[in-house]
Amino acid sequence: MGKIIAIVLQAIFVAGGVVGGLMLRGGPAPAASDEYASAEHDSEKDGDKKEKDKKGDKKADKGDGYGDGADGDAPGTMKFGRQFIVPVANQKGQSALVILDINIKVPPAFANSSYTYEPILRDAMLRALFSLSNTGAFNANLLEENNLDRIREELLAAAKTVIGDNAEGILILNVARQRL
Repeated sequence: MGKIIAIVLQAIFVAGGVVGGLMLRGGPAPAASDEYASAEHDSEKDGDKKEKDKKGDKKADKGDGYGDGADGDAPGTMKFGRQFIVPVANQKGQSALVILDINIKVPPAFANSSYTYEPILRDAMLRALFSLSNTGAFNANLLEENNLDRIREELLAAAKTVIGDNAEGILILNVARQRL
Protein backbone atom coordinates (compact mmCIF):
# COMPACT_ATOMS: atom_id res chain seq x y z
CA MET A 1 0.00 0.00 0.00
CA GLY A 2 2.85 2.36 0.82
CA LYS A 3 4.41 1.83 -2.61
CA ILE A 4 1.16 2.74 -4.36
CA ILE A 5 0.82 5.94 -2.34
CA ALA A 6 4.42 6.87 -3.18
CA ILE A 7 3.80 6.31 -6.91
CA VAL A 8 0.55 8.32 -6.84
CA LEU A 9 2.27 11.18 -5.00
CA GLN A 10 5.12 11.20 -7.53
CA ALA A 11 2.60 11.34 -10.39
CA ILE A 12 0.80 14.24 -8.72
CA PHE A 13 4.05 16.13 -8.16
CA VAL A 14 5.17 15.57 -11.76
CA ALA A 15 1.81 16.76 -13.08
CA GLY A 16 1.95 19.78 -10.75
CA GLY A 17 5.48 20.56 -11.96
CA VAL A 18 4.38 20.41 -15.59
CA VAL A 19 1.40 22.69 -14.94
CA GLY A 20 3.55 25.10 -12.92
CA GLY A 21 6.19 25.17 -15.64
CA LEU A 22 3.62 25.90 -18.31
CA MET A 23 2.18 28.71 -16.22
CA LEU A 24 5.62 30.25 -15.66
CA ARG A 25 6.58 29.91 -19.30
CA GLY A 26 3.43 31.68 -20.33
CA GLY A 27 0.73 30.48 -22.59
CA PRO A 28 -1.91 32.10 -24.70
CA ALA A 29 -3.06 35.45 -23.39
CA PRO A 30 -6.33 35.39 -21.41
CA ALA A 31 -9.45 36.94 -22.87
CA ALA A 32 -9.11 40.05 -20.69
CA SER A 33 -5.74 40.79 -22.27
CA ASP A 34 -7.24 40.45 -25.73
CA GLU A 35 -9.87 43.04 -24.84
CA TYR A 36 -7.21 45.37 -23.43
CA ALA A 37 -5.05 45.00 -26.52
CA SER A 38 -8.06 45.67 -28.74
CA ALA A 39 -8.98 48.80 -26.78
CA GLU A 40 -5.39 49.99 -26.90
CA HIS A 41 -5.25 49.40 -30.64
CA ASP A 42 -8.46 51.40 -31.15
CA SER A 43 -7.15 54.36 -29.13
CA GLU A 44 -3.95 54.35 -31.19
CA LYS A 45 -6.00 54.47 -34.36
CA ASP A 46 -7.85 57.53 -33.16
CA GLY A 47 -5.31 59.85 -31.56
CA ASP A 48 -1.82 58.48 -31.46
CA LYS A 49 -1.59 57.65 -35.14
CA LYS A 50 -2.12 61.27 -36.13
CA GLU A 51 0.74 62.36 -33.87
CA LYS A 52 3.02 59.65 -35.28
CA ASP A 53 2.23 60.80 -38.81
CA LYS A 54 3.23 64.37 -37.92
CA LYS A 55 6.53 63.45 -36.26
CA GLY A 56 7.43 60.58 -38.56
CA ASP A 57 9.42 57.61 -37.44
CA LYS A 58 13.01 58.80 -37.82
CA LYS A 59 14.48 55.36 -37.26
CA ALA A 60 12.40 53.87 -40.06
CA ASP A 61 13.18 56.77 -42.41
CA LYS A 62 16.93 56.92 -41.86
CA GLY A 63 17.72 53.41 -40.72
CA ASP A 64 19.98 52.84 -37.77
CA GLY A 65 23.13 52.36 -39.82
CA TYR A 66 23.23 48.61 -39.31
CA GLY A 67 21.43 45.74 -40.94
CA ASP A 68 19.31 46.16 -44.01
CA GLY A 69 18.26 49.80 -44.11
CA ALA A 70 15.18 50.92 -46.00
CA ASP A 71 17.27 53.19 -48.21
CA GLY A 72 19.58 50.35 -49.33
CA ASP A 73 22.70 52.42 -48.59
CA ALA A 74 23.07 51.45 -44.94
CA PRO A 75 25.78 48.86 -44.39
CA GLY A 76 24.98 45.42 -43.08
CA THR A 77 27.05 43.54 -40.57
CA MET A 78 28.42 40.06 -40.34
CA LYS A 79 28.39 38.94 -36.74
CA PHE A 80 30.64 36.10 -35.70
CA GLY A 81 29.01 33.34 -33.69
CA ARG A 82 31.74 33.39 -31.04
CA GLN A 83 34.22 35.84 -29.62
CA PHE A 84 37.89 35.77 -30.52
CA ILE A 85 40.30 34.73 -27.75
CA VAL A 86 43.93 35.73 -28.24
CA PRO A 87 46.82 34.76 -25.96
CA VAL A 88 49.25 37.53 -25.02
CA ALA A 89 52.81 36.42 -24.41
CA ASN A 90 55.87 38.05 -22.88
CA GLN A 91 59.42 36.79 -22.24
CA LYS A 92 58.23 34.62 -19.34
CA GLY A 93 55.45 32.96 -21.36
CA GLN A 94 51.72 33.56 -21.64
CA SER A 95 50.70 36.51 -19.48
CA ALA A 96 47.10 37.28 -20.45
CA LEU A 97 44.16 36.53 -22.69
CA VAL A 98 42.39 39.16 -24.76
CA ILE A 99 38.78 38.50 -25.69
CA LEU A 100 37.36 40.46 -28.65
CA ASP A 101 33.85 40.66 -30.02
CA ILE A 102 34.23 41.67 -33.66
CA ASN A 103 31.78 42.31 -36.50
CA ILE A 104 32.52 43.12 -40.13
CA LYS A 105 30.67 45.85 -42.04
CA VAL A 106 29.43 44.43 -45.34
CA PRO A 107 27.01 45.65 -48.04
CA PRO A 108 23.37 44.87 -47.17
CA ALA A 109 23.03 42.58 -50.18
CA PHE A 110 26.01 40.52 -48.97
CA ALA A 111 25.02 40.38 -45.27
CA ASN A 112 23.09 37.10 -45.40
CA SER A 113 25.45 35.24 -47.72
CA SER A 114 28.54 36.35 -45.76
CA TYR A 115 27.95 33.63 -43.17
CA THR A 116 29.06 30.95 -45.63
CA TYR A 117 32.54 32.47 -45.33
CA GLU A 118 32.59 32.50 -41.51
CA PRO A 119 35.03 29.61 -40.95
CA ILE A 120 37.53 30.97 -43.49
CA LEU A 121 37.10 34.53 -42.18
CA ARG A 122 37.53 33.36 -38.62
CA ASP A 123 40.81 31.66 -39.54
CA ALA A 124 42.10 34.76 -41.34
CA MET A 125 41.07 37.01 -38.46
CA LEU A 126 42.74 34.75 -35.89
CA ARG A 127 45.96 34.74 -37.90
CA ALA A 128 45.94 38.54 -37.92
CA LEU A 129 45.14 38.66 -34.20
CA PHE A 130 47.98 36.25 -33.35
CA SER A 131 50.37 38.33 -35.44
CA LEU A 132 49.21 41.49 -33.65
CA SER A 133 49.68 39.77 -30.31
CA ASN A 134 53.26 38.83 -31.22
CA THR A 135 54.04 42.47 -32.09
CA GLY A 136 52.71 43.78 -28.76
CA ALA A 137 49.36 45.21 -29.86
CA PHE A 138 47.59 43.70 -26.84
CA ASN A 139 50.04 44.85 -24.19
CA ALA A 140 49.59 47.92 -21.97
CA ASN A 141 48.57 50.21 -24.85
CA LEU A 142 45.62 48.03 -25.90
CA LEU A 143 42.96 50.75 -25.66
CA GLU A 144 44.91 53.64 -27.18
CA GLU A 145 43.19 55.02 -30.28
CA ASN A 146 46.20 54.52 -32.56
CA ASN A 147 46.52 50.92 -31.43
CA LEU A 148 42.80 50.21 -31.98
CA ASP A 149 43.07 51.74 -35.47
CA ARG A 150 46.03 49.48 -36.20
CA ILE A 151 44.06 46.44 -35.02
CA ARG A 152 41.09 47.43 -37.20
CA GLU A 153 43.35 47.94 -40.25
CA GLU A 154 45.00 44.53 -39.83
CA LEU A 155 41.66 42.80 -39.34
CA LEU A 156 40.16 44.58 -42.35
CA ALA A 157 43.10 43.50 -44.51
CA ALA A 158 42.60 39.91 -43.32
CA ALA A 159 38.87 40.06 -44.08
CA LYS A 160 39.53 41.49 -47.54
CA THR A 161 41.75 38.51 -48.38
CA VAL A 162 38.66 36.32 -47.98
CA ILE A 163 35.65 38.41 -49.09
CA GLY A 164 37.36 41.17 -51.06
CA ASP A 165 35.74 44.59 -51.22
CA ASN A 166 32.66 43.25 -49.44
CA ALA A 167 34.61 43.88 -46.23
CA GLU A 168 33.95 47.58 -45.66
CA GLY A 169 35.09 47.98 -42.08
CA ILE A 170 35.69 46.36 -38.72
CA LEU A 171 33.57 46.96 -35.64
CA ILE A 172 35.16 46.14 -32.31
CA LEU A 173 32.19 45.75 -29.99
CA ASN A 174 33.84 44.49 -26.81
CA VAL A 175 37.38 44.06 -25.58
CA ALA A 176 38.39 42.33 -22.39
CA ARG A 177 41.83 41.48 -21.09
CA GLN A 178 42.36 38.87 -18.42
CA ARG A 179 45.71 38.41 -16.71
CA LEU A 180 46.82 34.88 -16.03
